[in-house]
Amino acid sequence: MANDIRFGVYGYPKNFLESTAGKKRENIFEWLNELHLQAFLLDWTYGTSMTDQRAERYVSLAHQYDVKIYLKAPKDIDFISSKEEDQKKSLLQLKRAIDLAQKLACHDLIFSLGNTRVTTDRSELTTRLVEQLKPVIENYPDLRFHIEPSMRSSMYGNLDELLQLSKKIKGVFPSFNLVHLHALYDCTLIYPERIVALFQKVSTVLGKASLNKLVVQISPLSYEHGRFIPKTFGEIKLGQLSFFDSNFEYFPKASDYIQAIRSLNITPTTFSNTFETEDIGALRLRDSYFYQKLKEES
Repeated sequence: MANDIRFGVYGYPKNFLESTAGKKRENIFEWLNELHLQAFLLDWTYGTSMTDQRAERYVSLAHQYDVKIYLKAPKDIDFISSKEEDQKKSLLQLKRAIDLAQKLACHDLIFSLGNTRVTTDRSELTTRLVEQLKPVIENYPDLRFHIEPSMRSSMYGNLDELLQLSKKIKGVFPSFNLVHLHALYDCTLIYPERIVALFQKVSTVLGKASLNKLVVQISPLSYEHGRFIPKTFGEIKLGQLSFFDSNFEYFPKASDYIQAIRSLNITPTTFSNTFETEDIGALRLRDSYFYQKLKEES
């Protein structure tokens, strides 16, 4: 694809699972290829129980249909916990995820540091994380490790903290989960310029070339009655998705994100994480990107 831009889905979309192809999960690669989507973010569906045979089949099909596999590590990882037992378990889970990534010929692993509230000095926590993660991560130079941002300021993992880890551990990048970043930064990703500013912060620390190596997850979010509620790209009206509603409650918007990456001329891999409509969201993002590109070139 032009400029190596790739759009894809996080997990197995409902439309896939309910289709004839969905009877075998390995058919996800052919199904995505038919939609002209080129990336698949595999959740920890099978975990360490995935057989070598199944992994080899996934690798073969991904290559055949030009769909790149990305892997998301187990959700029970918690390096932030002050309990040594939790830290050891988290390191074991991370190593298991690395083993699966290698089986899948995957070069990008996404993981969270944990959702425990920070009760210690943050700089001391950064030092501990570097000491724990650096010997493991730097032993796999062909694998990029994307660490997810937190959703709340009381937790470790704002963008500045993730960039500190990226500077001190080769191979580490902040994972651009825009839903998390939107929630973390007080729901301020309401203009393209705000999204651009986050990318520029990464560029300042890691260099412009790093932006093309980022993994972005995006789905709209609304804040209702003190809770963050996942949404689709547009309102659901009478069972239909209306992608072109300008509803100002739902952010980040697909058009704002696309405008941001087009203005920076960058090509991060972008995943739709819209609940049960991941494929529709990915197609919306992809079409918006190329529509904007055609407008600029005409």
